Amino acid sequence: MKRSDVRKNLRRGVYVIPTSFTVLNLFFGFRSIVNSTRGIEAIANGRNDLAIQFFELACLSLFFAAIFDTFDGLVARQLGATSEFGKEYDSLADCVTFGAAPAMLVYAWGLRALGNLGGAIAFLFLVSGSLRLARFNIMTGKTDYRYFVGLPIPAGALTLASIIYYAPAPVR
Repeated sequence: MKRSDVRKNLRRGVYVIPTSFTVLNLFFGFRSIVNSTRGIEAIANGRNDLAIQFFELACLSLFFAAIFDTFDGLVARQLGATSEFGKEYDSLADCVTFGAAPAMLVYAWGLRALGNLGGAIAFLFLVSGSLRLARFNIMTGKTDYRYFVGLPIPAGALTLASIIYYAPAPVR
């Protein structure tokens, strides 16, 4: 194999590193959804103590996801491995992790008691977050990155997760 081929292959491999951070972000978002679902099951079985543990794990999963989300872009820029694929994949992961997962968490923890209205409120969080991400993606290159436009979706998700994590018990 030629030296230039080796360099080209190594260069391609560099993209795996920031993508791995995005995958871990998505993994912890998925874990949050799973633990929220387990919290619902525990409540249905009369195990509020167990439900609290599952909801706490769902919240912690979102905090871990935020750590990996912080580093995926940073690592990509440091390695010179930014790409359109990475940007789009990061947005999809963020939509699941910081849109769907906290919507499910807040629904399972307290909005479920409101029935369909609770589901609609939780869905509104997901819709708002996904719209913010879509808007951010089309504004790339047109904005001053020293300032946020709107509330970043991880901040909204972590606010909900913090409230739920420190609350004494789920709402029935």
